[in-house]
Amino acid sequence: SKNYYVLGIYGYYLGKKFRITAPETRIGRDRKLNHIVIKRNSKGKIDQSVSRRHAKITYKNNKYKLTDKRSKSRTYINQKKLGTDEEVELRTGDEIEIISDRKSHILRFVPEGKWDFSFPKKAGAWHIRHRMKILNVYSLIVILLACFFFGKAFLIREIITERPNPLLVQEQDWYSGSANGQTNGANPSESLSQPAMADLNGDDILDLIYISGKGSLTSLNGLSKTPLWINDEVDAIPNIPVTVADLNNDRKSDIIVVSNDSRLRAIDGNWGIEIWRSPILAGSLIGPPVVDDFNGDGLNDLAISSSTNAVYLGYSSLRNSRWIKLDLDAQIRGIASAGDITLDGIPEVIIGTDTGKIVFIDGTNEKIWGEININEELNKATGRFNQNNQIRHPVGYGDLNGDGTPDLLVSTIQGNIIALDGSNLERLWYDWSDASPDTESPSEGGTALGDLDGDGLPDVVSIFPDGELKALKGTGQARDHKMLIWRKPVRGPDRFVGKPALADLNKNGTQDVIVANNTGALHILEGATGELLWREKGVWKPVIGSALVGDLDNNHTLDIIVLKATGKFYKLATNSLTYENSVVWGQVFGNNRNTHSATVKEEKISTYYANMGISVAVIAAVLALHFYFRNRRKKLAQVYLT
Repeated sequence: SKNYYVLGIYGYYLGKKFRITAPETRIGRDRKLNHIVIKRNSKGKIDQSVSRRHAKITYKNNKYKLTDKRSKSRTYINQKKLGTDEEVELRTGDEIEIISDRKSHILRFVPEGKWDFSFPKKAGAWHIRHRMKILNVYSLIVILLACFFFGKAFLIREIITERPNPLLVQEQDWYSGSANGQTNGANPSESLSQPAMADLNGDDILDLIYISGKGSLTSLNGLSKTPLWINDEVDAIPNIPVTVADLNNDRKSDIIVVSNDSRLRAIDGNWGIEIWRSPILAGSLIGPPVVDDFNGDGLNDLAISSSTNAVYLGYSSLRNSRWIKLDLDAQIRGIASAGDITLDGIPEVIIGTDTGKIVFIDGTNEKIWGEININEELNKATGRFNQNNQIRHPVGYGDLNGDGTPDLLVSTIQGNIIALDGSNLERLWYDWSDASPDTESPSEGGTALGDLDGDGLPDVVSIFPDGELKALKGTGQARDHKMLIWRKPVRGPDRFVGKPALADLNKNGTQDVIVANNTGALHILEGATGELLWREKGVWKPVIGSALVGDLDNNHTLDIIVLKATGKFYKLATNSLTYENSVVWGQVFGNNRNTHSATVKEEKISTYYANMGISVAVIAAVLALHFYFRNRRKKLAQVYLT
């Protein structure tokens, strides 16, 4: 007759095969009393839960039968517990389970040559019987997740590396809000608001924020162009741009406006309701305000200057604000910015005066930390005395010379520029202008900081009072010597005006310049060479403020948004790919610190190659593990022989 065996398919005796002897085969812990000795648990120690004489297989009438008359822990066949007087016929593939104090011992009844060491199918707990299915499911989940992360990394890598060739720009008449329209006879710069761009409600779609001619504050969904909310009670001054920053640490942008009653009001970006308002501040406020953590408590604070020659600091809490006033011994008409001058990790307020000084305010100690006289510095540099520079633009802030310490970039309304070393406030270089400024229009002309030549350090783009546009290397050439990258002189009646914005639209690693001329025609210039990449056709109304740059409609391409003096918003849709709802230039001076800098998210290609490699490695490891478990049991008959 054919020989039969029981195979160890689970527990300490996995891989063993035991021959069934006729007329009976005894199973138990005692070596002297049994043919099949089961005496060790999964830890290799004596298994006291197995009886000395546990079960028996007998051969009767050409059939094998299993009995268990005396064991304590009992024997199971195909999950059914054997009674003391029960005798069960064994069929091919039946599985015998002997309960252990650790892992159960599971044996499979098979004829000779049918060495099936696969996972238990009939005996054991659910997770034992379905272990291979569980392994398959988990393997599939892990592989799908790895494929997802591989695909995501691959997509991001493609988005980062794909360059628009050529750069395409499509002009669109995007939105015309009647409430934002210009009133009859009104000066556009006084009745229209420089917009801002941010994701206010966390839906991954950028919103556009502006003040209407009537002083109400409106937020538009960038995709649907429908209002997210309208706040009619804020009574904001239209010609002071809004500032966008997170004030209550909810990781969503809030909005700060200056109202007609000389207050600053903080508006929750998600709901459009007022978070807090400042007390009435004396004089005409000069904004937009600067927002940063000026006392190191982890919450953003505010600062704004006043025509009373004072600077107000508002210290935020989650529900209100505390305000202090610092009087300066000089006339102030300048807009404040932020930078860490004391190198203690906490930024100071930086403000220019009409007497040519830069004043630094220590927000932690609530006092004036120091000042530097720009007139004197330019006197020393140029040998020209009787300087009378007025500093009304925010002071730029960035590491111009690459020494690890951010430096200062001061531009005057006379068109003079001076770069100061952030580590010691000494001159790095300067640029002198002979143009005559319009002191009544300090918004004419502006600067921006960004890497134009690909050396990883910020350079300077500046519009001079006569309308000339210059790009200057941030490091300069030597002490007191500027280095010109390129220039766009005035040609005929056209001149550049307003505030430039920066963004790497052609994705060559350098920031491009987005700027308008006095007819309102937008220009996109290659940052490294000044080459014209694109120009708006026709004659348009002047641009209000600066252009905004970001993925407004969440289609993974950068858009340029401008407000014209007609009261209409225009969108320039580009084919410059970006990832997620990127904001590159989201407010008038680039960011809430008023530092004239773009928000540039450094994307390292190596990170995404690493993610792709890890995903492939995970898939390979799962497949290898799966292959190992499947094939290990197939080879057990050859590896474990009795």
